[in-house]
Amino acid sequence: GAIHIDGGKPLISNCQITWNFANGPGGGIYIKNQTADPNGRKLRITNCTFSDNTVRNSAGGAIYIAAGSGEVVIDNCQFYNNGISYGSGRAMYGGAIFTASNSPLTVIANSIFYGNQAAYWGGAVYSAKSMKVMNCLFYANKTTDSSGSNPDWNGGGAIAVRRGTFEMSNSTLVSNSSYTNIGRSMVVELGGVANISNSIFWNDSAVGSGWPTSLENNGFFVSGTGSSATLAYCDLPTTLYAFTYSGGVVNIGDGIMYSDPLFKDIYTNDYHLGDASPLIDVGDNNSVMSDFADLDSDLDVNEPVPFDLDGNTRMFNQTVDMGAYEIGIHCPIHPVGDTNGDCKFDFKDFAQMASGWLECNTVPQSECVN
Repeated sequence: GAIHIDGGKPLISNCQITWNFANGPGGGIYIKNQTADPNGRKLRITNCTFSDNTVRNSAGGAIYIAAGSGEVVIDNCQFYNNGISYGSGRAMYGGAIFTASNSPLTVIANSIFYGNQAAYWGGAVYSAKSMKVMNCLFYANKTTDSSGSNPDWNGGGAIAVRRGTFEMSNSTLVSNSSYTNIGRSMVVELGGVANISNSIFWNDSAVGSGWPTSLENNGFFVSGTGSSATLAYCDLPTTLYAFTYSGGVVNIGDGIMYSDPLFKDIYTNDYHLGDASPLIDVGDNNSVMSDFADLDSDLDVNEPVPFDLDGNTRMFNQTVDMGAYEIGIHCPIHPVGDTNGDCKFDFKDFAQMASGWLECNTVPQSECVN
């Protein structure tokens, strides 16, 4: 609709891409023929806003990523009201982002998706190859149509994973909906494999009605032989939240909670954790994803993600929170010796340092000097 990228690795930054329309896929940007770069260069879209882009009964209201290899990075972007019908067409799959079954790895970090729509699968995001999502907020996205009587047919108000692998950590999914009641937040099917950690699923709903009662209470739907999802250190609304169908498998790991997140203010869409939230300091540090998007621009993509969705320190009090936002004290300059990030140097910091006094962490240990 607006930008067509055929090979090459441009940097698209600080842009507003809005009110574009495509007769085919990719209302805002169409990407194809990406290749792995020996120097590590990647196509990157950063600090951009995509709004009110759509397609004519196709896929990827804002971005469509077609065949290719290598990696596409999308970070610090906002996607809202993409995929909506404006009289001449709408997104059928992936209201904001669609990745094809032979597309490159797509990394989405520190981004917000709200008010996006698709008719059938993935109100915000449709993934069919390989995707990593971290520090993202999805709210008020939806699928809008029912087609046929097979519950495999459509769903995933926020995300649809259909084939390929999908990883998500420290993300928040709130008030998303599916017309069919199937996977009101998320669908995994056609052999897709999803691993999700440190994330919050809350307050999703059904737009329409009519599916069997046994399927109506699920927000996370896994369908088909070879399709699986593993959830660990996540907050879910109910023990019946994840539903399997026709051979799909859900693995419930450690750290699952069923608690009201106590967001700061859901009426103003403020999904930071409130001071009394039970989801503070209960995540899994080992599940914090690597900094694939290099958010701090230090060229180290193997370190843990350093920031939360606000750009603040990802971890306070030595244990990560669940969700896209980390709660804690944010000081512009940390005093020397402030090991716990509370903006002051006191006996707590000293105790932390003393616990490792003269301890050698060199690998191999034979390199340690006594």
